[in-house]
Amino acid sequence: MIFSRLRKRTIEKTTQMSLTKAVSSIGFAGVETVWAIYMSSFGLTESMIGFISAILIIIMFMFSFFSTIILEKFSEVKIYLVSSAIIISSLFIIGYSENFILFLVIWTFLSIAQLVRAESFTILFRDESSDSDLEKNEGLLFTVLNLGWLVGPLIAGFILLTYGVSFVFVSSGVFILIASYIFYSLKLKEKVKKRDKIDTNIKQNLKEYFTSEKLILPYLMKMGLEIWWALIYIYIPLFIIKNGFQESLVGFFLAAVVIPLILFEFEVGTHCEKYGFKNFFFIGFFSLFIISIIAFFMNDFMWILGLLVLASAPAAMLEPIQSPFFFRQVSSNDEEKYYPIYITSLHIGSFIAKFTIAGLLLFFVDKYVYLLIAGFMLTLAIISLRIKNEQTC
Repeated sequence: MIFSRLRKRTIEKTTQMSLTKAVSSIGFAGVETVWAIYMSSFGLTESMIGFISAILIIIMFMFSFFSTIILEKFSEVKIYLVSSAIIISSLFIIGYSENFILFLVIWTFLSIAQLVRAESFTILFRDESSDSDLEKNEGLLFTVLNLGWLVGPLIAGFILLTYGVSFVFVSSGVFILIASYIFYSLKLKEKVKKRDKIDTNIKQNLKEYFTSEKLILPYLMKMGLEIWWALIYIYIPLFIIKNGFQESLVGFFLAAVVIPLILFEFEVGTHCEKYGFKNFFFIGFFSLFIISIIAFFMNDFMWILGLLVLASAPAAMLEPIQSPFFFRQVSSNDEEKYYPIYITSLHIGSFIAKFTIAGLLLFFVDKYVYLLIAGFMLTLAIISLRIKNEQTC
């Protein structure tokens, strides 16, 4: 069903943009697969990796507030292409360098570039989508994007075993280069938005955002899902290595994680209007709470991995409706003003997960991580009940 609908939508710009995103996601998935492994090669513990990652998140968080100025002042197409060039160059340099300090410096610039690249793409995608097709387009976007996240870890795992971790970074840069060329060839025409001035008052922007409950709720929902993904993509790979399994299992696990996302996210986007945001958010987060509790009481690590793969089914109820939930709360002219603030929820969620898990691992064994995550998921499920019934898709 997904692919028959995909064929019918090939003439649409949003479909072409989705395919571009799928190619670049192969590259980013490869990087994500080996990032923690690469860090551990310098002799760092799980906690040290978590703390370093949390510091990088703080840097991105601070920069997010200034990206409003960039998005309003410059062409989003140019922002996307320039940031892509920075990312590609950074990955090539990392691939040919073994200096830890240089890696951290380059990774900081890469992370900032990735931030504004994602922001510019998301706003362009929203502007290309009609109001009636927003959720469906997002569902399609995440479906093909996750195809990239299925293939990416498998490719990364093969390259890791055959050539080593450095070549994974280089090959990832090649995929992002291909995606950037395809994006450039689309010749997107940006939506003209009238503004009296550029919103440079960061303090005022923050005040307006966080005094509005209708904007706070999308922020918290996005933050909650990112807490879950931090567990999956940062700590589970480290636990796999710690439990004595081969590094290639990391790639297979991360590839398996996206299979439920591919199967269900398009359908979630299609049926969102019928059931509403509230039901999807509550069921999704509450299901992740139950799964985390079960994982806490399990002793067989392979069974835990299998359970976490199945957990992507409720995660599929959350991921494709995050951005639509936000965009339904703001006008077109305010997208560049508020979206950079909204996207900091990603950094806050990632920081909370990485920092709290890193701290917990200093005093407790690995299994208590699942109990911690269960507490976060239950909290988000309860908060989701504040979404009003009229806040439909």
